Amino acid sequence: MDSNLSQEITRRMGVCPSFFGLARANETVSRHLWLHAQAAYLDNSLPALFKERLFVYLSRFCSVRYCLTRHAAFLMGRGFISGDAACPPMAGADVLELLRREPPSSEEIVRHSERLLSVSGRPMPWPPPQSELEDAIFGCCVAVFLHSAHAVFPNEALRHALSPQDYCSLVELLSFIRAAHFWTESFPGLTHEGDVQQLLSEQIEIAAWIDAHYSSQPNVLRHPSVLHTQLVTDLSSLRRLVLTVSRGDAAMSAEALLRTEALQASFNSLQAQVGAVRADANRLALMREPLEKLADSVEAYAWVHHAKTHQFSFVGSAYERIFGHAGNSHEDRSAWLDLVHPEDRHLAKASLEAGIAGAAFDVEYRVTSPARGLRWVSERGTPIHDDHGQLERVVGVVCDITDRRRQESQHLQRAQKMHSVGTLAARVAHDFNNLLMVITGNSEMLADHLDPDSPAIEYLGSIGRAAERAAEHVDRLLAFARKGDESTREVDLNGEIEELRHVFQHLVGNSVELEVRCDEAISAIECIPTDVQQILLNLVVNAKDAVAGSGRITIETRVADAEDHGAPWVQLLVSDTGCGMSPEVMSRIFEPFFTTKDSGQGSGLGLATIYRIVEDLGGRTSVESELGRGTTVTLSLPGCTRQSKQEGTLPPLDRASGTETVLLCDDDVMVRKVLSQVLRASGYVVLEAIDGLEALDVARQHADSIDMVITDVKMPRLDGHGLTDALGAEGFDVPVILLTGYGDAPRAARPGLHCVELAKPISRHQLLLNMRACFEAHARNRISR
Repeated sequence: MDSNLSQEITRRMGVCPSFFGLARANETVSRHLWLHAQAAYLDNSLPALFKERLFVYLSRFCSVRYCLTRHAAFLMGRGFISGDAACPPMAGADVLELLRREPPSSEEIVRHSERLLSVSGRPMPWPPPQSELEDAIFGCCVAVFLHSAHAVFPNEALRHALSPQDYCSLVELLSFIRAAHFWTESFPGLTHEGDVQQLLSEQIEIAAWIDAHYSSQPNVLRHPSVLHTQLVTDLSSLRRLVLTVSRGDAAMSAEALLRTEALQASFNSLQAQVGAVRADANRLALMREPLEKLADSVEAYAWVHHAKTHQFSFVGSAYERIFGHAGNSHEDRSAWLDLVHPEDRHLAKASLEAGIAGAAFDVEYRVTSPARGLRWVSERGTPIHDDHGQLERVVGVVCDITDRRRQESQHLQRAQKMHSVGTLAARVAHDFNNLLMVITGNSEMLADHLDPDSPAIEYLGSIGRAAERAAEHVDRLLAFARKGDESTREVDLNGEIEELRHVFQHLVGNSVELEVRCDEAISAIECIPTDVQQILLNLVVNAKDAVAGSGRITIETRVADAEDHGAPWVQLLVSDTGCGMSPEVMSRIFEPFFTTKDSGQGSGLGLATIYRIVEDLGGRTSVESELGRGTTVTLSLPGCTRQSKQEGTLPPLDRASGTETVLLCDDDVMVRKVLSQVLRASGYVVLEAIDGLEALDVARQHADSIDMVITDVKMPRLDGHGLTDALGAEGFDVPVILLTGYGDAPRAARPGLHCVELAKPISRHQLLLNMRACFEAHARNRISR
């Protein structure tokens, strides 16, 4: 073998197996063999330990012991496991247990297939090492490897549960193992490397098991086609010898006798081969029965359609149960289409025609079962081609998804209910903002009439601060009402936690200890504020359910090591001392609708929603849990550079006063009154109107004197936006301030009018300053025009 190639193999695998030196007479073949090993085995994306364990176990069925011993040595640290130097080796006792494991029985294959077919969240992430799910994958792989032409259901189970990438990687690995077996069987004299011989001398039990395994196996019979060729050759030779004997050649007569005996031995060998094939057929027949029972026990059935005969060779019996039709099978196409809902028949017919034409399809449609009423089904078809790329058959699976559809409908109804609640919240927030507007305005006006040293000034200050806090709560209510329409902004995670701290304590109750540890050094994060609130509430509720009435919940923030655009990442950790989770539960916690709570106690969307939000923010989610010890959920989020917030000193009120004429429009009498008092006290002339139509009439009557319009947005008859459009249409050229209590997003600017939207409640100072700014901006616009 080329020395460079040998060094490259040693670097990747820890040793240079003799396997690659078999083609030393042709270095090109050695290089191709190495490239195949890298792509299908070493660089394969599947877990290294799983690949090596599968290689060792399947090598039990190779007639040459080299593959078994070489890869068993890899498992025990002689070289690298699947080329991964970091993968820890297995103990000899564990490897021996793997070797002694019997091939999966038909019942076990059924159980493994049923487990994978029950996976609801597709594609699932690769399960933890040697877990129940990985063991099911292992068993189905063995079934596919040993019975590839007949392992339809294990193969379909693997395709169902795994992602397309993992499934293709699995097929690629199995194909390489089969190629490796053929390669070593072609060179049965292949010797072990020194490290393998040393390992076998140390691991006496493993060496004894391998010797017993291969000594008990009969020699591998030749393929029937080889035997047939040998028989034809022997018959030709025998015919020639008989002719020779007929001419009296005694020596050749003896040779004919020997050849006849050899021919008889060949016939005996062929009969043994036929017996073995029949035994395999009997085993397959035994396997077929439990697989058919599996197909009958689930709300799904498979069908197989052959391209050449245009016939369905197999249709599961669940067809009659789902469709409520006593017909023979899918072959009765007209009767089948009659059972499909009239509005969905074109989908069902088109998908099947596409599948028969060789295209994969995935469709959902409704059927009307006479016995079970309206049902929803999902049908998926996969074309299978032969070695020449020609369509051979189409395999399909039909599943009853009525329950899933019903759940989706319930979630939709819940979403519509939440939308109604949001609309109600917006209306309540609007009315409350109007009340706050009256409170803050009158408080400020009253303060002007009191001596600065009066004790009442302190009381008015408390009223103002309480109004500000109330306004913050209303702003949160509005954020809930318009959820989904918000834009991202910088959010102080520590501040959000402190704001919700009393809510958390109320949620968990007095019997649960709530600990909050906030790192003041963390950066702000760029996100939608209500998303942060939803994340915090979901995590605390899950932790509360886990501790079940007593325990400790810890909320912590800290600076992470990674950085994003110069700002450190932020970590949010929520821990509990509750019941914890098993590895099987942890593998599914991010699946939508998966929940371990009782029916009606959880939607199964909490962690799935958190995962989506964090992923959209470019962050990462991780979970650590142990049964009986508790759970920690860690969210890593990219930070943003915190902007210093320095509030400048506001100009004095005398600089914000004016003498212009203002048209004031608001349907709330108290709001209109307090705004009117504020404006008149600052020197403005005020014209009042109760809605947009009245304001339009007043504007027409005082067209030459009106300098500004201040109007509420939501009003009966004609709202603020409609009034603004009408004024612009009639040629009014004045600035407009729109006051909203809903927190609506500003509308697009209107040509010819300078419009500003302000949120209620607004302080007197802010209103007057914004008015002066509007007057100045409007004047600049008129000059530029």
